Amino acid sequence: MLAVSVSRLFEVYGELESIRSALYALIERITSVSSALLYLSGMETAVVQLRRALATVDDELRKLELLMQALDTSCRYFKVCESRVMDELEGAALSQRFYKSGFVELDELVKRLANVI
Repeated sequence: MLAVSVSRLFEVYGELESIRSALYALIERITSVSSALLYLSGMETAVVQLRRALATVDDELRKLELLMQALDTSCRYFKVCESRVMDELEGAALSQRFYKSGFVELDELVKRLANVI
């Protein structure tokens, strides 16, 4: 049986948002340092390394955002399916109640008819 802790999924999403914020801050910092080093002589190698690091962090950020999007979509699909299941169960219980009450009403009608005849 599939068991999903929706509250845990929201916690994980919050953790991923924190990581995303940290990656954005890192990108800003690398960009800032790289820009400052451009004006200093002999720092070309450091700037190239920072640009590589920036590309790596940016790539990881894109992957993280895709993961967050997939998690969000999965949560929404789970909630929709859970709602459908609950609606089906409530509908089945409701129709079962009508079905049973129909027999009770029919029995009551037969008794009344027997008293009249």
